[in-house]
Amino acid sequence: MVDVHNHLLPNVDDGSRSMEETIEIVNKAEDNEIHQIVATPHYIDESYKVDGSSVIRKVAKLNKELQKRDIAVKILAGHEIYITEKLIRKIKTEDILSINNTRYILLEMPMGFIPNNLDKILYDLKLLGYKPIIAHPERNEDVIGKPNIIHKWVTQGIIFQLNAGSLFGIYGLNVQKTARQLAKHYLIQLIASDCHGKTRVSQKWFFKAKSELKKICGSYGKQLYQNAEHVINDKDIIYKKPIKIKSHSFYNIFKTKD
Repeated sequence: MVDVHNHLLPNVDDGSRSMEETIEIVNKAEDNEIHQIVATPHYIDESYKVDGSSVIRKVAKLNKELQKRDIAVKILAGHEIYITEKLIRKIKTEDILSINNTRYILLEMPMGFIPNNLDKILYDLKLLGYKPIIAHPERNEDVIGKPNIIHKWVTQGIIFQLNAGSLFGIYGLNVQKTARQLAKHYLIQLIASDCHGKTRVSQKWFFKAKSELKKICGSYGKQLYQNAEHVINDKDIIYKKPIKIKSHSFYNIFKTKD
């Protein structure tokens, strides 16, 4: 398996706090048949902003450490880039990484809303040759309130990545219900851990989600893992035609609070 969204680089953002913690994360990953992990530190103005060249150096250092310890997991470089109105200028002028130097670029929306200019940003990224991946849509308040809002973007080729832990309620009941609806209706195309350390957002959910997804969306759950292989190798991912969610099927989302 491949984990395309992980904050395991030590002391760069709100993820791993030490090399020892990082090694523990990678050891656990190897035990669970993960052979490649993309390190995706946050790229956010005024908080976490690690330049791509620094990320590449830190990834190289980590890979050397893993080799010394005979750990057969390879770390790849990337960023999780927070969406702002200046995103396109930043992509053009700042040292920002796509996933493993591919066309795929990992984006993070604000949790409280979908940006008004998201259509233009996604269009401009496509013009630049990128294939946008939007992380954890199930945690966005607008998506929780109206899950079908992402249907149009899926049909346009935008990729949505589910956090494995969302299926198990670690971010709250509303997020869990939304995650399961998105998976059931083929509105997501990737799954990842979004690991933030060995305890805060543990990678263990990524291992457990395989069997859970089989219950929710059958064989498509396996494709969500396989698509990660396509991403790191710069190949086109496999889509399943999304189904719009009927309003009565997510009515309780409005009634239930975390």
